[in-house]
Amino acid sequence: MKIDERVKMLRLQRHWSQQFVAGSIGIDQSSYSKYEQGKLDFSTGMVIKIAKLYDESADYLLGLKD
Repeated sequence: MKIDERVKMLRLQRHWSQQFVAGSIGIDQSSYSKYEQGKLDFSTGMVIKIAKLYDESADYLLGLKD
């Protein structure tokens, strides 16, 4: 599973809106949507912000461990 798919899955499991997640990590909803669609590449900093928000490891988000 690719990072964009994992991030979307985590958001849906928590029943969070894209607007909520985007606000929590300091970006706008349209940019966050592009991450979930695979239209924007995740920077290291963005991976760290999202991992902290979801309380998951960066390794999990990157598909290095389950």
